[in-house]
Amino acid sequence: MSFLRRIYTFNSEFAVEPENSDSVFRKPDDSINLDYVFSIREKRVIDAGGVFSYRNKTFKVEDGAYAGKLPAKTKITVLLNPDIGEIGIKAMYKGMLFDVSRYLPEKRKKKAVPKKDHPRMSDSAWMQFKPIYSAFDKTISDREVMEMLEDAFLK
Repeated sequence: MSFLRRIYTFNSEFAVEPENSDSVFRKPDDSINLDYVFSIREKRVIDAGGVFSYRNKTFKVEDGAYAGKLPAKTKITVLLNPDIGEIGIKAMYKGMLFDVSRYLPEKRKKKAVPKKDHPRMSDSAWMQFKPIYSAFDKTISDREVMEMLEDAFLK
């Protein structure tokens, strides 16, 4: 028996007609926005720039009458509902609602590259290969020194 058929059977067996058929639905007050009431709410902390992250994306609290007064490390409530705002996200702090926009941080600057005449550049004079050991009027390269050390200590 399917689930819906069971419900129909249950309702036909136990249903009772109401004594008063007037509707008990009350229209909500005009000051209550049901989109905010039925939104998903999560806590976040904003930084000094009014930026917070939510679901691996960063958002910024829009500049408004009170937006600049939100101090850093303030706990806000993020409201998520596709029916609110342009992107479906608002921020709430002490009952006040703030618009939110997507925030893309600036790309980091490239690392500074030293000038060509800097001592650490590979074409600098001190980085050029120079034989540094001489014994018995014979110049020994670094590779030969390593081979001698390997022969002496590793074999």
